[in-house]
Amino acid sequence: MTETPQDDERRSDDAPRRADEQARAPQPFGTPGHHEAPRHEQPPYGPPGQYGAPGQYAQPGQFGQYDVPGQYELPQAPTRKSRVGVLVGAAALILALIAIGVVLAMHLGPTVLDRAAVERDVAAQFEQLEGVAVDLSCPQEMKVESGAEYRCTGTTADGEEVEIAIRIGDERNGDYTWTEV
Repeated sequence: MTETPQDDERRSDDAPRRADEQARAPQPFGTPGHHEAPRHEQPPYGPPGQYGAPGQYAQPGQFGQYDVPGQYELPQAPTRKSRVGVLVGAAALILALIAIGVVLAMHLGPTVLDRAAVERDVAAQFEQLEGVAVDLSCPQEMKVESGAEYRCTGTTADGEEVEIAIRIGDERNGDYTWTEV
């Protein structure tokens, strides 16, 4: 087609009008009068039924479950617990058991006089009163019971045989008296 001068005029007259119309027309975004934003069509999401029917939940153990423990956590090294607390606790328990045992033995078991202490103390008092040393032998077990009496035998430094009676006076204190028989 051939152009006439009128077409040129018409075209030149229309050009400013078209630019004004474009500038006045609402633009969706960007600078007015510049190019129009490209439009992209979004592809479909894939074949229907790929992820299951609507409203259907995944079976337990399938990929993507949120309630599977440790699925999205990093593995952690096992923590080593200190044994100091356990050892201190065990030592305290052992000491408490020993203390309880000693207290029970003192209060529940029969109280007896210390044989070596009785022999030593009575021999020292005898020597002080009589002026001669004595070697005594008392019974192995002398229970502390009010009124109980025990016999000790011995030999003086002069070779004389002696017999001494030990009488328990006060059960609570373990007090006793002795007399030569």
